Amino acid sequence: MVVLPVNDVLCGVLVYAYVFAVIFIVERLWKGDQAVGRKILHMSMGNIVFLLWLLTSPWTALIIAGSFLSWKSIRPAAGATVRPQAR
Repeated sequence: MVVLPVNDVLCGVLVYAYVFAVIFIVERLWKGDQAVGRKILHMSMGNIVFLLWLLTSPWTALIIAGSFLSWKSIRPAAGATVRPQAR
């Protein structure tokens, strides 16, 4: 079992708070072009690299990235269409 240091857990919470705050700000408050809003969102997510120096275990980065990837696979993109499979 992987035991994460308290510093890594706090950094993980900070990353989640940052991601959800940026998503909320861009989706709720941005009234301009959706493409520009999406670009702002992607550029803001790139700022997470500035938190990497706080991590002491590589497992924390793996858990954070893996959780976002699993969330993305569960919840498709807003404009995505899901095609039914042919039988």
